[in-house]
Amino acid sequence: MNDASAFRLVLEHALNHSLAHLENLERSPVAASASLQMLRDRLVKPLNSEGMRAEQVIDELVDDTAGGIMGSAGGRFFGWVIGGSLPAALAADWLTSA
Repeated sequence: MNDASAFRLVLEHALNHSLAHLENLERSPVAASASLQMLRDRLVKPLNSEGMRAEQVIDELVDDTAGGIMGSAGGRFFGWVIGGSLPAALAADWLTSA
């Protein structure tokens, strides 16, 4: 698989998660339902020394932040995912933008 194909797969994966989030905004609570401690407990985990598929990174990010995402598509700032130009980092940035 070439580099462009790797980006396409993970960005399409992030697109699907992003669309699902946006399509459910009207039915989602505006306030976070997960506590800060709950989110920290989910997100703090050992780093995988062998890496993982970019799509899995995105799935875990979506699962681990469930209930912690503000249900607002307004112009207010609610958080960042800081990344680089790896496929998983770009896809995570897309999710943040959505």
